[in-house]
Amino acid sequence: YKLDYEYEGQGLMSEAVEAAIEYMFTQEKLHRIEAGYMPHNFRSGALLKKLGFHKIGVAPKYLNINGRWEDHVLVQKINDNL
Repeated sequence: YKLDYEYEGQGLMSEAVEAAIEYMFTQEKLHRIEAGYMPHNFRSGALLKKLGFHKIGVAPKYLNINGRWEDHVLVQKINDNL
């Protein structure tokens, strides 16, 4: 996910991701949603934690971003209603 910097800090990303989770769990009946974020991206980590995601590990050199292999923290949220 990404949001233009002009709209950061207004709760829009939280609202959008929460709605996407609700849809995927209730309508699509997904068992689990996984996400990853770079360790220095504290805002993404905080958002995912707030939305109930739990850390499952770290993936070293997970994605090549701008010519550099970046580590990612891996998190997941389980649908307990299935």
